Amino acid sequence: MAFEGIQANITTITPIVPLTLTGATWNIDVNNRAFNTPTLGSELIGNGTFASDTAWTKGTGWTIGSGVATATAALSSSLNQVALTIGLWYTAVFTITVITVGTIRTRIGNNFGNNKTVAGTYTNSGRCLLSTVAGIATSSNTASTGSIDNVSFKLITLSTVFSTFNFGKIAAKIAAKIFSRDSDQPCGVVGWLDSAVTPANFIIAYFYDTSLLVDKCVAGTYTNVLTSAVTFVQDGELTLEELIGDQFRVIYNGSQVGNNITISDAGIINNTIYGLFSTSSSNLFSEIFFE
Repeated sequence: MAFEGIQANITTITPIVPLTLTGATWNIDVNNRAFNTPTLGSELIGNGTFASDTAWTKGTGWTIGSGVATATAALSSSLNQVALTIGLWYTAVFTITVITVGTIRTRIGNNFGNNKTVAGTYTNSGRCLLSTVAGIATSSNTASTGSIDNVSFKLITLSTVFSTFNFGKIAAKIAAKIFSRDSDQPCGVVGWLDSAVTPANFIIAYFYDTSLLVDKCVAGTYTNVLTSAVTFVQDGELTLEELIGDQFRVIYNGSQVGNNITISDAGIINNTIYGLFSTSSSNLFSEIFFE
């Protein structure tokens, strides 16, 4: 589905008018800012409400009872289920019912979410790394004590994290201004994408936690080619740019991030689809640029 409302505040420096980005799960808020609510799969976790002491592998210090899972003086310990596939994107939700010391966070494979220190319901999205484990983990620095409930892990449909435009030729750059972001939810730009429907080859430059990352995806396999600590600025412009030959660079808020990146994969470099990337409706975009 195409949405044209995004044109009210998101512009392009190309001569193509009008610019219509495709993305059925993308919408515009009352301030003309784009956001995404990606499609999620079915529940992957069994006994997420802890109705019984089943389904979970309990690390040191974890117990299940009275409808919650409780960590008691648990140091770097996880409550796990084997439920994920390495390389795919997931959204995890859980509720901390009480926490008295330390921190609790999500675990998507070996991709750990931000530490949480107060009671509440939290959502974290990320790509599954190195392990097929879905879980909740305590701090590696402080023995943590607290209880959790209502754990959920769902697959994100990859095609729905992108809102794209087929430029019709190889672009020099894709850039976007990100108005606001959730540090638990990746967002940024995608370029050199082969297909909006069945994406398998592309480059994404995105924020996650306190870092800016660049990943290339070749035939569905991701490789991280840049990770750098970056301070987010409201409405700062994120640019992914192709230089001469097989060299790329990332610019944020007017400054290059890290060194130039070499990407020469045949499945990527001739693709002509560009746009936005987000795993959550909590990220807001104000402008997009192509050149």
